[in-house]
Amino acid sequence: VLKFPSKVLTAFLNSFPFVEQLQFKSETQVFEEYLEWRWASYEPARSAMPEGAGSIAQMRLGVMAQVASEKILAAYHELCDDDREVLSVELARTGVRGQHYQRDVVSPGGPAFLVYYGPALLNKNSSSDALGVLGVLAEVLRQARALWPEEDQMRDKAVTLRIDALKELEVEQIRCIETNTFWALQQTSLIDGMVSKMSLLEATTLSQPMGQTKSTKRHIPLDFRGRGAFQVASRFDRTFSATPGLPKLVHNNLTAI
Repeated sequence: VLKFPSKVLTAFLNSFPFVEQLQFKSETQVFEEYLEWRWASYEPARSAMPEGAGSIAQMRLGVMAQVASEKILAAYHELCDDDREVLSVELARTGVRGQHYQRDVVSPGGPAFLVYYGPALLNKNSSSDALGVLGVLAEVLRQARALWPEEDQMRDKAVTLRIDALKELEVEQIRCIETNTFWALQQTSLIDGMVSKMSLLEATTLSQPMGQTKSTKRHIPLDFRGRGAFQVASRFDRTFSATPGLPKLVHNNLTAI
């Protein structure tokens, strides 16, 4: 505990009164009130509390980014519409059936996504490339939705997306990946996924028929090109068609995972 930055530790201790409210209120109500409190109590004072579409995303990003959070919030408004929409929608899902945020209501389907080490990735890059790191986060969430399509029966489920492989890297290091390799989001179970670096040979091997084996999984490439500071939405082909032999989505048998 002593290794925690004093600002983070103070915020953690001050959150205890909100936890006590769980006996009277829903998880989503308590969390939304906590986000409102964090926004209102931030020093130096922030602008008016956001309302409507994207408000929960902004408030969550403001909490996740302990370093240069104002740069993250400013960059959110500079994102292309596609990336901003992904963050706005996916960060406003609750993962609890029958619950939604009051200030930002999105479609009720699920699952919701928890980006494990998301704050670490933001804090690593918030000062140097806030726009770029938000683009990276948006791409992970976008492709996660491709692997886990929105379904009504999944609205009370949450999928954990581990980005251990990215959390210590700067955005430029993420973009400048070695030749014949690519970043991929792999579905490791029905409620878990992880970002990893894969070779084209490995992707080709995984795409071959393998029968009914427990080791087969699905993966989808992550395209971090053009995300963030160098982003021009029409400039890049996001289908990876320029990479011979690399499938857009590799479907292998997922039963028994």
